[in-house]
Amino acid sequence: LGLVCDPPRLQSSRYEQSLLAEEEEEERSYRSVLSRAIADGKLAAAYDAIEKKLAEVRTYAGEWLRYQALWDLDLQAMADRLGADSIAPWKQLLQEIRTTRRGFDSHHVERKFGPVIVAYGKVHSKISQKYDAWHQDVVQRLGALVRERNQALHGALCAARAELEPQTADTSSTADAVRFIITVKQFQKRAGQWKGQVDEARQAHDVLKRHRFTFPSNWLEYGMIDGEWRAFEDLLARKSESIETQIPVLRKKISRQADTVMENVDKFLAEWKEEKPLRGDIPYKTALGTTDAFLARHTQIAADLRHVNEAKSAMDLGFEEEPRLGAAETEMRAVADVWTALSVVWEAVDGLKEIPWSALYPRKVRSALEGLLTDLKNMPNRVRQYEAFSFVQGQLKVFLKYNGLVTDLKSEALRDRHWRQLRRDLRADWSFHELTLGKIWESDMQRHEETFKVVIMTAQGELALEEFLKGVREFWQQYQLELVSYQQKTRLIKGWDELFAKLSDHMNSVTAMRMSPYYKVFEEEAAHWEEKLGQIFGVFDVWLEVQRKWVYLEGIFIGSSDIENLLPRESQRFRSINKEFITLMRRVTAAPLILDVLHIENLQRTLEHIKEMLEKIQKALGEYLEQQRQAFPRFYFVGDGDLLEIIGNSKEITRIMKHFRKMFAGLAMLVLEDDDQVIAGMASREGEVVRFNEPVVVKNYARINEWLTKVEEQMRVSLATQAEKAIAERRALQVGDSDGYAAWVTAWPAQLVLLACQVCFTSRVEAALARGRGEADGALAAELDFLNASLDWLLGRILGS
Repeated sequence: LGLVCDPPRLQSSRYEQSLLAEEEEEERSYRSVLSRAIADGKLAAAYDAIEKKLAEVRTYAGEWLRYQALWDLDLQAMADRLGADSIAPWKQLLQEIRTTRRGFDSHHVERKFGPVIVAYGKVHSKISQKYDAWHQDVVQRLGALVRERNQALHGALCAARAELEPQTADTSSTADAVRFIITVKQFQKRAGQWKGQVDEARQAHDVLKRHRFTFPSNWLEYGMIDGEWRAFEDLLARKSESIETQIPVLRKKISRQADTVMENVDKFLAEWKEEKPLRGDIPYKTALGTTDAFLARHTQIAADLRHVNEAKSAMDLGFEEEPRLGAAETEMRAVADVWTALSVVWEAVDGLKEIPWSALYPRKVRSALEGLLTDLKNMPNRVRQYEAFSFVQGQLKVFLKYNGLVTDLKSEALRDRHWRQLRRDLRADWSFHELTLGKIWESDMQRHEETFKVVIMTAQGELALEEFLKGVREFWQQYQLELVSYQQKTRLIKGWDELFAKLSDHMNSVTAMRMSPYYKVFEEEAAHWEEKLGQIFGVFDVWLEVQRKWVYLEGIFIGSSDIENLLPRESQRFRSINKEFITLMRRVTAAPLILDVLHIENLQRTLEHIKEMLEKIQKALGEYLEQQRQAFPRFYFVGDGDLLEIIGNSKEITRIMKHFRKMFAGLAMLVLEDDDQVIAGMASREGEVVRFNEPVVVKNYARINEWLTKVEEQMRVSLATQAEKAIAERRALQVGDSDGYAAWVTAWPAQLVLLACQVCFTSRVEAALARGRGEADGALAAELDFLNASLDWLLGRILGS
């Protein structure tokens, strides 16, 4: 509109411009034409005409676009929707396809709508092809459907004719007569349906022909179906006519058959009343089998009754329905439902019963039983009101109650002998290797609870003894003697306290087992270990004594030539015993297990022999040492080994001087002269020396006790002599003579100084007390002054040093 109305108007001449200068702007263009068109309605009419034409275009284009659904169509879904019950929908579909196909079947490729042209040439060809393919597929599917229906119809007609042809009303059997009447009546009812199917087959054949369906070589022609139908129709008419001619006879037969059926009904109901599985102790499989059998019989009897009633109806005989069969069926199905619901529980119980005893876990069984009880509680009331429900619930509660016994039976305490005893007590025929949980449950645990508990208690009691004997056996089979090296010569046994403590403990416990009521089972093994432990105790008790004596005597006899001179016979014996003992210890070192040691050949005899020889050697040694001690009593202050060393080195004073401090208190050493063969005095560990009045010459004495006695004598004599001199010098000292007192103290040993001071003090005090009172006071005062002066000097000496 802008292109049309906006250009300027043409003017007639220039001079008119001045006259028209004041005209409106729209007069200079064609906009005024538009205003007049709007006012007259012509512009709206133009718009309406355009919109109408466009609507026609859209409508026409939409018709073509609808054919797009042909590509989206699922032929299988369409076939399922049309169904196979009738060919009428298929016939209608083919007619609609043909009608629609004709609608766009032309040679034109476009259509004009004024200035608008719709070109549909390519779309037209594609749609035509799609329609043809779709039409062909529908025809093929219809052909397959018709083929199946024709074959089914022809088969049904042939079967019906074959079934009906041999039957006749002229029969002696009442049941056959009833069956004949019912068969004829049934086929009379179905004849109308088959007639419609025959007509439909004819129509389908015509439709397929019109749509150019290619019939296969094995196609069942309509003529064969029609011929079979006519033959059946004639046969049915003849059979119906025969029934009409023998109605009186057939009525009598039907009445007799009805009486027979009713007798069967009464008998069936009586048997159901007698045998219906309501008791809970009936096996669920038996109960289900019973209900299934009765339901099958009910079906057959109901069918017989229905057939008789149908025959009566066909013969215009009155009949009544039998309500008892319906009630019985309801009850049967209710009982079957109960046993079906409970069968789930019983099957679970059977599964638990089949668990082998070796794979049984009582905790899982308890959990399963609790779960089954929960399932029972959740069952509807129609199930819970039956005795079978109460029975299975009670059984589960019993199983759960005695699951503790099952747990105890699963204990490791029970051995084969306990299971054999339990089987004898229960008079059961199972074996332990084939035992399952079900066989235990079937042993009536409630009635034989005490029997189970006695066996369990016995097993638990015997388990304690068995575990103890096992511990004893394992301990001593694994026990190794603890060995320690002795001076790089051999290895000796240690840990005797632990060994004998364990032996005593085990021996006492094995002996105490005799008091147990469960001892008899282990009597033989206990006696064996009692003997074995006693043997170990006896052997190692002797061994301990042998080892102690050997260690004692080995330190005396081995490595000392002096002892060989002193006791040559005993030394020879000990060397022999020493070799034998070391050989024995080497064998122990090679095999330290105590039971292996115990199996050493002639071990007890060998140890007894070694002990006896060592005791003889020790006795001879003891007698010799006793003689030496009696000769010089101070030898009692030293041990046997030290004494033997002293005796063996009697001429080597420096070697035995270390033992003198044991025999003489306060003595540190002897003062030796002349190549250590002259004993000139003695010295303390503080360095004080006391010279003997007469030195002792060792070589002048043949035996050690002689020169030791002489040394002891010189100790006493020399100390006494020097004490006398020290006392004399102490008496000569004056009060206040510090230098003299100091010289006197340092000149004599401290023991003599103390003794001299005590003697002088005592004598002076006694002398002073013996005088008169006045003189005594003066003498005691003088003594006190002397003592104070002595103490002051000593105190100054100590503090000064």
